[in-house]
Amino acid sequence: RDLGGMGGVASAARKLIALQARQAELAVLRDRRAAAEKALETAREKARLSDAASEAYAASVRAQMDDVERVREQVDRAVDDHIAAVERRLDEELMAAATKRQDDAPTGRAR
Repeated sequence: RDLGGMGGVASAARKLIALQARQAELAVLRDRRAAAEKALETAREKARLSDAASEAYAASVRAQMDDVERVREQVDRAVDDHIAAVERRLDEELMAAATKRQDDAPTGRAR
């Protein structure tokens, strides 16, 4: 019976060693999980920062495009105004030339 008692102690010792080994495996898995969760959170934060940077860059590009559009509109107006001024000047010169021809033309009455 003493041998049976010793076998029981040995069996309990094996169970204890197996339990301790499982606890160590669990501790390693917990550490790995914590590291993976931290890496995931870091990746999420980087993605948020990247999204914010991308949005800021996109907003900057949109603002620059708006500025370019405003300048283009100003140039279009300036060109249209210049063309209109040239057309008015040409019309005035044509009218002046036509008036001068009429003034210079003989009336035909002085025969």
